[in-house]
Amino acid sequence: MKQLGVTSGRISRWRAPTLPSTRLEPEINGAGRSLEKLARNVLTGAPRIINACATVSHGPIECRGYTEKPELADRVWRFTHDHRDMFCVLDEHSERTLLGWIVGGLPACPPSEIERSIVAESIKRLLDFSPDEALSETRGELRMRPPDRAWSCDIEMLSNDGQRAKLQFFTECAPIPQSPSFVCHADLRNVVLHLRATLPGFECALAEVSAWHSGSVLRFQRPKSAISVGLYVGRRRVAVAHLGAVYGERVVKLIGVGTGIPR
Repeated sequence: MKQLGVTSGRISRWRAPTLPSTRLEPEINGAGRSLEKLARNVLTGAPRIINACATVSHGPIECRGYTEKPELADRVWRFTHDHRDMFCVLDEHSERTLLGWIVGGLPACPPSEIERSIVAESIKRLLDFSPDEALSETRGELRMRPPDRAWSCDIEMLSNDGQRAKLQFFTECAPIPQSPSFVCHADLRNVVLHLRATLPGFECALAEVSAWHSGSVLRFQRPKSAISVGLYVGRRRVAVAHLGAVYGERVVKLIGVGTGIPR
């Protein structure tokens, strides 16, 4: 009869189930709110500039990096909005769809330079919703792409016959400060402390004190044990020691370290 929990003569090991890791998302900051404002402006202006565009919607504001797909050639425009650098990304499929809406026919594949300039002009008009920002700030980028970590928002345009075109907008998203996974120890080797040593109190006649002068020698009553010395940093006692001598030099031998040692 096979015992429970035993496999081939060995006790099977139980492993706790792996908990899914939670992804820490940053709170939407000023850059994210600027991107959200941009998306609302594009939603308002898209049906007016592109007649074939029936409905426009935008997705959530997310902090994710830009991913370029090798099979689709993206076009990127860089511009300034709300005093922040923004990127507009249009993939090849959406470019042909958008061009078909503008010219009212099936564009060439790949689009010609004239057709690409028509799309670029429409993108500039789509982004020209603020009189405070000049069109010269909107420029096509051949090699520059959005940062690896960026606020992102997708805007989807839909025509009456069901064709879709998507614009992706990006702006920089600051990294989340991470707590260190290890404890860093401070280098205390070059920290200078001023120690003050105090001998224990003793009884002395007032006549002897009145006779003190520079160079006087004070005689301590020889205790049965070594004379204890308190070491202080400021007003805090940090150690207790015994008074002694080594090679003719006065020294102290530590017998207790810390603030909790008895007096």
